[in-house]
Amino acid sequence: MSKRTRGTVTLSLLAALAAAASGCRARRAAERTPAPAATADTFTRAVQAYLDRRGDLCVGRPTWPIDVPEGARLGPDVVQLPVLERLGVVTSTVLPERRAGVATPFNLRRYRLTAEGRKRYIDRETRLPVAPEDPPAGARADFCVLSLALGKVTRWEVQPGATPTATVSYTYTVDAPAWVRDPGFQRVFPAVARLVAGAGTAELVEGFTLAPAGWTANELLPGTTVPGEATAAR
Repeated sequence: MSKRTRGTVTLSLLAALAAAASGCRARRAAERTPAPAATADTFTRAVQAYLDRRGDLCVGRPTWPIDVPEGARLGPDVVQLPVLERLGVVTSTVLPERRAGVATPFNLRRYRLTAEGRKRYIDRETRLPVAPEDPPAGARADFCVLSLALGKVTRWEVQPGATPTATVSYTYTVDAPAWVRDPGFQRVFPAVARLVAGAGTAELVEGFTLAPAGWTANELLPGTTVPGEATAAR
């Protein structure tokens, strides 16, 4: 082996030893750095941050207008949309049904949001109303019937590990338009009705992960999307 080769091997070995030592120091420093305390104040801030971004309860109707063929089988649209029309949230017109661009002898009822309904068609990221006719709207928007705010954090359970996680329970308050409290609305949207009835006493549960920025709701972690199950409260 030449002197040059031996020198290269020695330098490489020294570099590897230095990197290993640096890694050990970083691990020891991480072990000495305590995780944010799991307290009521800590999780109150975490839940509040979550609700500030995801506090709208939506019903899984991102695309408008909605067409319902005459004689359609009983389903959410058949049951719920006429109630929303009675409450002035949507309006409808009867049109000939077209299939593959060809008119048929059948009709359909097309439902569109009214000015009142459009107030509740919001972008899930900005929480601001958007126009349902905008092509990109359906990708991030939904018809959201009420907003939640934090009552108080009631309890939490931390699961330790390389990346600690926690399950947090909390009470909530609701801000909803008057028509959400209509008995007819609550009959056809029972999940929403239960949430409204439980305001102040019932508890919701959210999962959190200890991220570099602190305890973060799993739904807000990078790479996650707004889950349809959580928003489709029908």
